This record gives sequence, structure tokens and C-alpha cells, in this order.
Amino acid sequence: MAPALKQLAGLRDRLTADAGRTRRPGDRRIGRWLWIAGGVALLAVIVDQPLLLGLALLLALVTGSAWLWQRFGLSALHYERTLSTHHASFGEAVELEITVENRKPLPLVWLDVQDQFPDALPVTGITLESALIPKRAMFRTVFDVRPYERVRRHDTVTAAARGWYRFGPVLLQTGDPLGLVKTTEEFAGSVELIVYPEVRPLASFGLPAELPLGEQKPRRPLIEDPFTVDGIRPYVAGDHPRQINWRASARTGDLQSKRYEKRTTPNVQIMLDANTFEHFWEGQDTTLLERAISLAASVAAQALDRGYQVGLAANAPIAGAGAHLRVGGGAGRGQLARILDGLARLVGGTGSRVERLIMEEIRSLPWGASLVVVTPNVTEGLQLALLAISKRGVRPVLLACGRQPPVLADGLRGRVHAYHVPLPLTGEEGSGAFEPAAIAG
Repeated sequence: MAPALKQLAGLRDRLTADAGRTRRPGDRRIGRWLWIAGGVALLAVIVDQPLLLGLALLLALVTGSAWLWQRFGLSALHYERTLSTHHASFGEAVELEITVENRKPLPLVWLDVQDQFPDALPVTGITLESALIPKRAMFRTVFDVRPYERVRRHDTVTAAARGWYRFGPVLLQTGDPLGLVKTTEEFAGSVELIVYPEVRPLASFGLPAELPLGEQKPRRPLIEDPFTVDGIRPYVAGDHPRQINWRASARTGDLQSKRYEKRTTPNVQIMLDANTFEHFWEGQDTTLLERAISLAASVAAQALDRGYQVGLAANAPIAGAGAHLRVGGGAGRGQLARILDGLARLVGGTGSRVERLIMEEIRSLPWGASLVVVTPNVTEGLQLALLAISKRGVRPVLLACGRQPPVLADGLRGRVHAYHVPLPLTGEEGSGAFEPAAIAG
């Protein structure tokens, strides 16, 4: 048995191996039991009782085996938790695989696994136990792992709520077959899952299929398209030789240059208000906030699909960062992923005013950009900011999420494309049963 113990000790030294593992103190009863076994054996010799000596040897054997599992039970043990993806769309089923590998000759008759999961994400076919930590739940299961065996378990996690989630840490516990002693170890390794907000057709929010997002071809072109010739013009010092139209120059007797058509990709800037009440101490309406976030994501997806460059800013930070969410303008599927990633991590209820954000962002917007404001709370300050913007020649789009349509100031009539986006009735989410309710414009 000595070679096996040496092998176990060597594996234990290499194993503990997995970073972030914390071994808890072992059961001190084993030492007392060994002393008791020794005392019984001594008494058996003194009184010359072979049966008592056999009992002492049996107690020593049981105690020795208990010490063996306590000392090496969690050594050379590898626990791994993997997800099929780390970025999931709302409602997507994500495959979860748990792997336990016993890399030693000592079997584990029972291995109790207590893994911390987010309580907002249900696991198919499993009832998660409540945990003492807020927004966390306990996933508990028991494995039977033979020597050098790898055991896998497959489950399905439903991405049922937007957010940035962490799985772990995990508590591993095992012991001898009789359950006399237990050894416990905490493994701090964790995996993350980002759930994007729900993206839906705008019609399901009670909005027009295509919002009035400005002209596809802006009135003031910004960039020359070198592939589209729009005519000729007199040569100007500094024109590239390739731009010279030699045939027209020979005909007119003066150097003529090609005039290119000027174009730019239309730009849409989305401003998201993450405050559901006018004052942050009033709390936060989670339903309203999620509605506004889903609407902002859906507007971005539609605008990108229509060929716009889309940027997004919010008056709230993302989890793990102090700065407010801001995604610079861009186009394509990569831009949508960046916007959805930011919205997934968004933390609402900071108290920062959206009108201040609008006045800061409007200065850097390109000429001709469309402005879309998504808010669950139309305040007087926001209306004043929209009025100031409209006087600059920009007619913003206001999407007001809420239980009741807001009342707009008379000065905004005809200056803002305003729509009320009601909350869905129970059981009608995604049914598209809402009717458009334009406030003004």
C-alpha cells in the first residue's frame, strides 16, 4: 500500500494545481479515534482478550480508511464547468457541461457538488436551491467517480433575462464510504454568460414598421465617392492627376477634372434614459427599464438593417466600469453585437439626467444625423432639451415607454416625432397586439 500512498501524495502536490482552490480544515476526530483504537489494543493485551484486540484493529482499519479519504479524497480532482457560448440572445438555450475527473487510484464513492448559479436563469429539469447570497441559487448534485474516471453531466440553461451573469464558485465535498468524516474544498473558478436584450420587430411595440429616421441621402453630402462620376469641373491646383479628364480638357482647351458624386452613410444616434423615475431615490421600475432597453436594442437592429450607421449612449454605466455606456457610430453586424453587449451589461437607476447626456452628445453628432430618445420617464427637463435641439433644425424621435402616455408641452407639437410604447398586458408579450399610439408629429 506504501507505493499507492506515495503516488497519491505526489499527485496531491501537483494537483492542487487548479488555481483558486481553498482546502478547509480536516476532521480532527480521526486523531482521537486512533488514540482510542490504541488504548483498546493496549487494554486487550493487558487483559488478554483477543476479541477486544480484533475490535481495536477493526477500529484502526476504519479510522485509517477514513483518514485516507480525508487526506486524498479531493486531491488530483479536476472540476470544470463550460458553456456552449458566452454571449446568448434573449431566450436562447445554452448548453452547460460539468466535468469531474478523478486523476488518482482512490475512488470517490460520493462527491457532493454545490455550485452557485444565477437565480435569474432557469436550468431545464432542475430546481435550484436558494442561496444566502442575493441573486444567487445553488445547483447541487452528487457524483460517483471511479479511479481515473471522467464523468460528464449535460444540462440546458435558458437565457431568460438580460444581464451579465457568473457561474461559480463551487464547493466540493467528499469522504469515506461510511460517512464518518468529510473533506471540503472551494474552487473559485467561474464562467460568465452575457445575455443580450430581446430584439423584436418594432410593430410588436406598437410602433410604425419604419420609424422616421431622416433621409437616406442627406441633403449635405460629406464624402466624395471616387467610383461615381457626376460631371466635370475646372481643374483646381492640388487635384490628383487621375482626376483629370483629358478628353474634356482637349475639347475645351483648359484642364478639366472629374467631379465625383458626394455621399455619406446616414447616421442614427440612440439616447437611452435608464431612469424610470424623475428622482433616483424613488427607486427603479425594473419592468419599465427592461422595456426601454429592449426597445433601444430593437431600434438599433432595424436601423442597422436599413443601412444606417448607428451609435448609442445611455445615462448609466455598464457593470464593471464607471463610465456611462457609449458606443460610437458604426454599421454592420459587428456594430449590433457591440450595442447589444453594452445594453446587456447596463446598470440602471444612477440618477444622471438624460437631457444632460443629450446636450453633450449632440455636439459631436455628424450633420444630418437622426436622434432617437428612448425613455421610460418624460420629464420637463427632457422636453426642454428636445425643444432646444428642434430649433437647430433636427426633428428628434421620442419613444416614451410607460403605463400612461406622457403629456407633451405645446411647444413640441410638430417639432418631435413622439410615440407612446405601452407595457404589454399579462400574457401578451411579443403578440404584436398593441396599437400604435403617436403622441405628436
